[in-house]
Amino acid sequence: MLLVCLDAVRADELGSYGAGPSPTPHLDALARESLVFSTALSTASWTKPAVASLLTGLQPWEHGVFDGRKKRADVLPSDVPTLAQKLSAEGYGTAAFVENDHLRRVQSGFGRGFETYVEDAGVAPVLVDRFLGWLEAQPPGKPFFAYLHFLDAHWPYTPDRPPPGQEFTTEDRLRRAHWALDAEHWWVLREAVNSGLLSLSADELATLRKLYRGEIAALDAVLGRLFRLLEHRGVFANTVVVVTADHGDGFLEHGRVDHGYGPYEELLRVPLLVRLRGKKKASGVVETPVQITAVAPSVLEAAGAPADGPSLLELAASGREKTVFGFEPHGRTEQSWLRSPTHKYIRTSRRDPNRAAPSSTMPGEFRHGIRVRVEGILAAGRFVAGQVKKLAPGDTDCEVTGPVGRVAQKERTLELLGSTVLWTGKTRFRSPDSSALEPLRWVKVEGRWRQGRFEAREVRVLEENPQNEIELEGMVGTVDDEGQAFQLCGRRVELPDKVRWEGFGEEQSGSKSPVRAKPKKLRVSEELYDLASDPREQTNLAATDTERLAELRKRLEEWERDRQNRARKAPEVELDPATERRLRLLGYVD
Repeated sequence: MLLVCLDAVRADELGSYGAGPSPTPHLDALARESLVFSTALSTASWTKPAVASLLTGLQPWEHGVFDGRKKRADVLPSDVPTLAQKLSAEGYGTAAFVENDHLRRVQSGFGRGFETYVEDAGVAPVLVDRFLGWLEAQPPGKPFFAYLHFLDAHWPYTPDRPPPGQEFTTEDRLRRAHWALDAEHWWVLREAVNSGLLSLSADELATLRKLYRGEIAALDAVLGRLFRLLEHRGVFANTVVVVTADHGDGFLEHGRVDHGYGPYEELLRVPLLVRLRGKKKASGVVETPVQITAVAPSVLEAAGAPADGPSLLELAASGREKTVFGFEPHGRTEQSWLRSPTHKYIRTSRRDPNRAAPSSTMPGEFRHGIRVRVEGILAAGRFVAGQVKKLAPGDTDCEVTGPVGRVAQKERTLELLGSTVLWTGKTRFRSPDSSALEPLRWVKVEGRWRQGRFEAREVRVLEENPQNEIELEGMVGTVDDEGQAFQLCGRRVELPDKVRWEGFGEEQSGSKSPVRAKPKKLRVSEELYDLASDPREQTNLAATDTERLAELRKRLEEWERDRQNRARKAPEVELDPATERRLRLLGYVD
């Protein structure tokens, strides 16, 4: 038994789900001998509750694992049996190889029942090698169950090669470098877009989607290698294989990128390929909507073990398109949703905090005239800081580090971070000569800004290194009254909420203590979408289709009463500082 979870892979990125040119030829080949569930739905828009459902067959309110977004994270209750425990009792060798901080044993409880549980299992090729090493050591003929959780397609998107049928243009590569996706501040673009600070153009969004698809293509190649090696060892032919995902990823369908922001189709619809063996062997497309909670009963059924709920085969045979309900809390926000065969209804309850948002993220000593170094990104024509470091007083020169854009040798100009750099006969080159300048080469330029151009005193060509950071260094110019931006080296520097301050007395985390305000009442909003005519959920019909809204609202309220009666509270464990920081960068901890 092999259960594969492709973290953050949405269904429509697989060739078997209509993506073209297909980035997933190996998964497409598997799909041809599998049941392909065209509408498979996750139970959550982010990892932890979804994986808990995958490994238990329970809904989040039944297993209690909802929260990994604070310093204390939910842990699967000890009396909730896992798929691994049940198969271990049936004589199976069990192992999990996972790469995601949410899946650590201590803070998830997901390791129960696995004889081997390898967290931080690495990138896809390493994870596969570790699994194959474990499998090689198993007694001959002993059945096995392995859970493989790949994080490779998760943000940030940094593929080595483009997806099939596409190429990375110079502009694509330049954007990737400007966005710092390979460097320390890979999280800044996501935060700036999701907070509304940046608005990506259609071309920028296309580049981002191409990078994401490149990651999926690379992951598919690793899976193809895995399947070939299992076949070579004589194991693959008789192995039940299930491939799915915990959630998808968004590309501005609802104003955000990444995931975890709501029960929308781009996040809930996941691939689900089920390759069965023996008498139950079957293939073809199954139109009946299903949830990933049916995976665990299906694996148990294939193993000949008792299952607690309906399997995917039973659901496929029924042909009934049932209504699916869901519930997902996000801090002070709770969302309940209903997905019928034709419509989706979402009810969002949000209680405003009893503190006003901070008016400024700047330290008190930040002011005009001090010298700073800023690391960040360039997107949508704007420079956004990830880190601001105070430096000792120095000269008034500016230093700018980044990848070269266009070069005009005759005019002695180059483009750097969207601005023009002019060099003269007096400019010193720390490289063989100015002909070494070419697009995508990283340079550090020292000089001064005059009349909208940067006059270079020195140009240093840096070694090739994808982890180079975009930097501005110089004296702070004008500071916005609201403290959300300032001028530096001829550029406006935007400050997101999570910017890191260094060297300013007590180190700043990115925000000041906000002023207390009176708590506001609970705010409730409703969304209604016609999935047949509007599959991307762009037109909210709540104000116009009031009859259907009332019907679905009533059904959701009835279900909510039942959910609350069955809801359970999971125990919690405190996150260690290193894990908390990693999850914060991934966007999971505020």
